[in-house]
Amino acid sequence: MSSNKTEDLFNSDELIKLAKKPAILVPLWEFFLAVIIAVVFSLLYFYGFFNTVENASIDYRFKQRGKLASSKDIVLISITDECIEKLGTWPWPRATHGKLLDILKKSGAKLAAFDIMFTEESLAGHEDDVLFSKAIANFGKVVLPQVITKKTVLDPETFEEKEIISPDRPCKTLLEAKPYEGFIDLEYKQLNPDGVIRKLLLTKPAGDYYSYIFGLSAAGAYLGVNPEELSNGMKIADRVLPYYNCYEPEAGHMIKSYLINYSGAYSDFDEISYSDVINEKFPKNYFSNRLVLIGTKASGISEDVKFCPYGALSGVEIHANLLHNILNRRFLQRSSVTNTVLLIFVFALSCAYLLWKNRDFTGNFICLSSALAWAALALILFNIDVILEIMPIVFMIPIQWALTRLIQQFVSLTEKNYELAKRVRELAIINEVTKTVSFMGDLGKTLDAILSRGVQALYAERGSLFMLDNRYEELFEQSVVYGVEGKAVFSEELIESFKSGKGIAGEVFNSGKAKLITNIRKEKAFKEKEGEVNTIKSMICVPLMIRETTVGVMNIVNKQSGRFNNDDLQIALTMANQAAVVIEKARLYNLATVDGLTGLVVRRHFQSKMEEEFRRARRYNKPLSYLMTDIDHFKKFNDTYGHQTGDAVLREVAKIVRKSVRDTDIAARYGGEEFCVILPETEPEGAVQFAERLRQ
Repeated sequence: MSSNKTEDLFNSDELIKLAKKPAILVPLWEFFLAVIIAVVFSLLYFYGFFNTVENASIDYRFKQRGKLASSKDIVLISITDECIEKLGTWPWPRATHGKLLDILKKSGAKLAAFDIMFTEESLAGHEDDVLFSKAIANFGKVVLPQVITKKTVLDPETFEEKEIISPDRPCKTLLEAKPYEGFIDLEYKQLNPDGVIRKLLLTKPAGDYYSYIFGLSAAGAYLGVNPEELSNGMKIADRVLPYYNCYEPEAGHMIKSYLINYSGAYSDFDEISYSDVINEKFPKNYFSNRLVLIGTKASGISEDVKFCPYGALSGVEIHANLLHNILNRRFLQRSSVTNTVLLIFVFALSCAYLLWKNRDFTGNFICLSSALAWAALALILFNIDVILEIMPIVFMIPIQWALTRLIQQFVSLTEKNYELAKRVRELAIINEVTKTVSFMGDLGKTLDAILSRGVQALYAERGSLFMLDNRYEELFEQSVVYGVEGKAVFSEELIESFKSGKGIAGEVFNSGKAKLITNIRKEKAFKEKEGEVNTIKSMICVPLMIRETTVGVMNIVNKQSGRFNNDDLQIALTMANQAAVVIEKARLYNLATVDGLTGLVVRRHFQSKMEEEFRRARRYNKPLSYLMTDIDHFKKFNDTYGHQTGDAVLREVAKIVRKSVRDTDIAARYGGEEFCVILPETEPEGAVQFAERLRQ
C-alpha cells in the first residue's frame, strides 16, 4: 500500500465513523421496547381498535362451542304466517290474547310475556281492551313490553322545544291490570354497531324511573324477586349477571353492558304456534309451571328480525336467550379491561425475556407459539363461559418478535461493522507506525512519528513518549511530546521520578503493565497535583516492551470527546507493540551505522553515503564538498592523560561537529581521531568557511 493510500485510509471519515464504538442501547432495551409495545397495544385495545376482529373471534367461539343444554322452563309461542291464515287478519282482537292467557292459566303456566306492543287502544274498541285487561289480572304474572325513546316536547315554562326520554307503555286500560313491564328496544348504535346483538343494556332511564330489559323483568316475575343493580352486575335472586365495563368508541365513554350467552339457534327452545295453543293442540301439562314467551315470526306484521352469532333470530328469541342465561346460571365472564391490560404487559415482558435470553430458533418458536397457545386457551375456556381477549395479544406478539429481532440484528451488524472497522484501523495504525522506519537515521524523528500517530489514532489532545534504558547508553535517553505548543522540557526531578518508579509513568515502566485512567480525579497519584487534575481528564499509559524488557513509556492524554475506554487501550497497546519493534530496529540500525562513542556515523556508512551523494551531485549538476579533519597531537594527549580522558575529548569534538553541521550534511568518525563531513550543494568557498568555523 502506498503512503498516500495508507494516509487516506487512516484518516477516512467513513472509517473513523465506523471505528467509533456504536452507541449502546439502554441495557436490557428489549424490556423497554416491550413496555412501549405493551402501552401502545393497551391503548389500542382500550379504545376499541380490535373490536371488529375480537367480535368475529367471539362469534367463531360460539359456533365452535355448539349448543348449551336446553332450558325446560321456557316455551315460545310463535305467531306465524299459518296462524294469520287460521285466526284472521292481523291485528287480532285483544280478547284473543285474553283467551290465550286463560288457556295458559288453565294449563298451569307460571308466567306469560308478550313481545307485542299494545301502546294504542284496540281497534276493536274499549271493551276489547277491558277483556284483555281482565285476563291479565286473572292470570297474575304477565309481562308487557315498552319502548324507551327520545321525544321532542314543548317546555310549558319556556315554550321551547326540548328532548326528553319517555317510555311508550301499554295503553291505560291494560296498565290498570298492573302487568310487569320491560323494554324490548335493543341498543345497536353504541353497543352493537355491526348489527349483531352481543351486548345488552339491562336497565334504561325511563323518565322518572329506570326500566329493566324485557327478559330481565320476565325473569324477576318468574322467580318472584325484583332485580337489584350492583356495581359489578345485576343481582336477581341468588344470581348475579356480570357487567362488562369498557370504552365504547361509538359512545365515546365507558358503558356497562351484559354479554348475552347464546344457547344456540331458536330451535333449542320448545316452541308451539299461537293457533295450536288457541285450539288447545298441545300435550297435557305442556305449560305446567313454565315461562311462556309470545312473539311474532310472521312476515309483514311488525316483523322483528335480529342477528346473533348464529345468524338471524326473532326479537323474542333474544330475550329467550337472556332468560336461559338467568334460569340456567350460564353467564359469560369476560376478562376485565384491567386484567387484559395486565395480561398484555405480562406477555410483552415474558416475550422480551425470552427473546433476550434465547436468540436462536428455540426463542422464536416459543415466542410465536405462545400467541397460538393463547388463542387455543381462549377457545377451550369459552366452553366454561370464560371470554379471553385474543386479538391484542395475538397481534402484539408477532409484531414485538419482529421488531425485537430486527433491532437485535441491526445491533449485531453494527457491532460487527465496528469490530471490522476497528481491526482495519488497527492495521492502518500498525502500517503507519511501521513506516516510521524511514526515519531510522534520527531516533528523535522516529519517536516523534510514533507518538503523533498514537495521538491521532486515539483522537487525543496530546501525548508524550520517554525512552530510557541504560543498556543503550545516552542514545535512548530521549523524550518527545506531541500536541503541546513550544518546546517541552523534562525536568531532572521528573526524570529521576521516572527512573525511581514513581508516578504513573514510573509505575508502568517498572511493572511493564499498561494502565487506563478514565477519571484522573479518582487516581491517588494525582490527588496532590491540583494543576494536573484540572488539565488532565483521562489518560492511557502503556509500556514499550522489547523481549520482556521495558524500554520506554507512551502517555496519551485527554480524549477530544468523552473519555478513554478499553478499546482505546487495546489500540494503544497495539501501537506500543509495533512501536517497540520499530524502535528495536532503529536501535540495531544505529548500532550498525552510528559510532557508539561519538554519535557520528561510522566509516562504512559514511562511504556508502559519499557514493550516494556523489551520484546525486553528478546527476543534477550540483556542487558537492568533502571536508576531513583530525585532532592535533591526540596520540600524545592520549598517552599522557589516559584513554578515558581521550574518549572525553573525542566526544566533545564530535559534539562540536554535530552542532556545526546542517541537517543535510553528513558527519562521520573516519578513524581514531579523524572526522569527515559531506557537504551537499556546497561550493569550495563555502566548505572553506565551514572548515574555518569548525577549527575555531
